[in-house]
Amino acid sequence: MKKFKVAFITAFFAFAAFYIFAVVKNAHNPFGKLIGVESETEKPTDENINDSEEKEIDLEKMKKPKEEFKGEITFLVMGIDGMDLTTEEAKHQRTDTMILTRINFETGEVRMLNLPRDTQYKFPNGNYVKLNAGHATGGSELTMKYVNNLTGLQVENYAKVDYMAVKKLVDSIGGVEFEIPFRMKYLDTTKGKELSIDFKPGLQTLNGQQAIEFLRWRKNSPGIPMPTDGSDISRIEHQQQFLKAVISQALSFKNIFKLPKILREVLPNVETNIPIETIFKMATSAGKINTENINAMTLPGHAENDAEGISYWIMNKAEADKMIDENFR
Repeated sequence: MKKFKVAFITAFFAFAAFYIFAVVKNAHNPFGKLIGVESETEKPTDENINDSEEKEIDLEKMKKPKEEFKGEITFLVMGIDGMDLTTEEAKHQRTDTMILTRINFETGEVRMLNLPRDTQYKFPNGNYVKLNAGHATGGSELTMKYVNNLTGLQVENYAKVDYMAVKKLVDSIGGVEFEIPFRMKYLDTTKGKELSIDFKPGLQTLNGQQAIEFLRWRKNSPGIPMPTDGSDISRIEHQQQFLKAVISQALSFKNIFKLPKILREVLPNVETNIPIETIFKMATSAGKINTENINAMTLPGHAENDAEGISYWIMNKAEADKMIDENFR
């Protein structure tokens, strides 16, 4: 049965990738022409980038596929705090989640480095912003530049999703069985930011809407105790656990025959610049992915307020360099 599962997944993704390849071979966004989602065309506008001391990343090179597929790929996953990334508003939103991801299709290893959205990104002139401001200022390309300068890497590819993609994915696989660690209750009645979250602890199956609520939770409303400090770091830890559960259940045997439907549902809410040729080569090895061999990490550092009282995540460069060297070089 295990061999059948692996063979089926591999065959399916190979067929799907070949079909997409045949239809959209020349599209910048591999799924753009197939599902009606075209890649964004915004250009970086952050004047602070134009500093001779800033480490420059070749944006043109970022658009080019690697010459050779070596059985692994590194890319940045960006989650937008919105329900539709195709809107003009979404193109200028800050990223809610950034995960540097490396998948090795030979060993089945998946490595994910969460980059806290409040990470302080410094410019040579002494100014600084939060890492997630890159997308609001210059879209995907400026976000990639910030991340590459911060990590010392030259990651070329990204996959950007919105909350609707999460909702559709979870609903398509029949919900996600997940252990809620403690009471989570939060209410925000602010116009335009309405949010109501109410989870009791224990094992339960979350639907798509509940998954969004869980991922967006950061702290409880006043008067409701919680065992965490309500920081973005504790939120990341919960997200990592949930993501592992989603990946595991999405590739379970019961969902194998749902894969075509899942793709149809989710792809309209995904934007990527990963070359379709690479996707096709990746697909032939998809069955080797070991969903139990996922190493989730968080950028080392500490929380600190600046002179204006704004909270930032200050990266520990020595520890971060070591972590990146061991997992992404």
